[in-house]
Amino acid sequence: MGDRFNNDLRDNIQKFLKESYGSLTISSPKTVREFQKLMNRQINLVIVDDSFSTIEENIQTIKELKQKKIDEAVPVLFLTEHSSDLVQSYNKNLFLYQEVDSYLSYHGLTGEKLIEGIRFTLEAEAPRRTRRYTIDWPVNLLDGSGKELKARLLDMSLHGAQLRSEDNHIFHEGEQFKVRIPVGKLLPITFGEFIKFPAKVRRISTAGNKAGVSWEYLNEGQLSALTELLTSYINQRS
Repeated sequence: MGDRFNNDLRDNIQKFLKESYGSLTISSPKTVREFQKLMNRQINLVIVDDSFSTIEENIQTIKELKQKKIDEAVPVLFLTEHSSDLVQSYNKNLFLYQEVDSYLSYHGLTGEKLIEGIRFTLEAEAPRRTRRYTIDWPVNLLDGSGKELKARLLDMSLHGAQLRSEDNHIFHEGEQFKVRIPVGKLLPITFGEFIKFPAKVRRISTAGNKAGVSWEYLNEGQLSALTELLTSYINQRS
């Protein structure tokens, strides 16, 4: 929250959190740099308002947080006087994370509405960390021995995917392989025709031919490619 944030609302928030969630530690960074220093801590909720920085810089700062906390669902509550500008910037930069974030407009905002928004965000059931999109692409699975399996990529998010075997392979929980995805039509030529993402089977269907997988140990380049791949797919579909 910036220096121009309403002091009464600030006091209401701190009082509510101390009385209702005493185990949480409240931090109030005044600058982007101060906030960046807190990103390695466990974070249960981020509340950010227009006065903290510009909307565009707020969005980019939250994007940096999301990328650092890729294995966690860190919800963000935006408080804004410029809802349309916020939504436009969020849609452009953070669309893939919308499952856990929300915003409140200052127009007509009371202390009671703000507290209810915070309570709802903190007490909501654990959400999917990022939205999963229906894909249905042919892919190849490469196991540790070099064996190659054919499969369909049924849906995908920044955190995982659902696969269906195309050659009678029965998946097993804990199984690991690399998913080779064709990207030539969606990404610049610098990415090549295919990108490989390491994955681990987390759950399987009763028949064993479908598996829910999580992406494992993505490096910065793979995460960047995955983000750009999903964004490009969404933009082409819309």
